[in-house]
Amino acid sequence: MATAGEAEALNELGKVLTETTGPHAAAAVFEQAFTLARRVQSPLDEAHALDGLAHCADHIGDRPTAVARMREAVALYQRLGSTETDQAAAYLAALENSAPADE
Repeated sequence: MATAGEAEALNELGKVLTETTGPHAAAAVFEQAFTLARRVQSPLDEAHALDGLAHCADHIGDRPTAVARMREAVALYQRLGSTETDQAAAYLAALENSAPADE
């Protein structure tokens, strides 16, 4: 049976992969973490996975996806009253401010 701890471990692996092998490999792991977190009803792990996916999308130059994923992450962080809300919201604002006007 899958657990929130497994989703958390996948999110941590995604962070490591972002720094070592790059955003494409990391994104695949963050997708797994997101799916698992949703299945085991762990919204904080969902938010972490979305946050990771946003960073991966940003690293590969897919700004619209980065903004969309970060919006989802911020909404979850806010709903949970997470201490990560402010940092995530600041990153979202930076993404939105650097995006072309037509996005």
